[in-house]
Amino acid sequence: MTRPVIAGLACLLAWLDVACSSDHSVGSGDPLGPSDVGGTYSVTLVNGANGCNFDSWMVGAVYPNVTVTFTQNGTNLTGKVEGAAAIAFGLTVGTTDLSGTVSGNTVEATAFGTIPHTSGNCIYTYGSKIEANISGDYIEGTVRFYPQGNGNPDCAKVDCATTETFNGTRPPH
Repeated sequence: MTRPVIAGLACLLAWLDVACSSDHSVGSGDPLGPSDVGGTYSVTLVNGANGCNFDSWMVGAVYPNVTVTFTQNGTNLTGKVEGAAAIAFGLTVGTTDLSGTVSGNTVEATAFGTIPHTSGNCIYTYGSKIEANISGDYIEGTVRFYPQGNGNPDCAKVDCATTETFNGTRPPH
């Protein structure tokens, strides 16, 4: 009797734009548990605003067939950007590795920058944060690149964000 009530509640939440999926499992801190988001996704990226003035960034440029693989352990998530996009991602951030969390059908994953840049007395790297919603085998979301400074007041000069949107799928499982 409990499972139909939980499934009905989940579908009611979906109607309210929160979540509905048959692949929820009970997890701590999330009444519906995390969705099963593990797998290899093929996504298409579209460049958005270039607030950080990256060289060769073309707003509206489209990059199909970008591969991102997520491995999930409960609500914890690791990921990796792979293929040709990994080169550009790695040259910007310094890594292609992501770490984050899953809550319901929402994924947040961060790549912490390792390539130092300077502006006055500010030493900073570019990090990247991926925020996505997953419905079944479909994923869509945003990528945001931003500076991570050393706390020096000169870092206020490098406060910016460059963005991309994406969507794609993983093979059904």
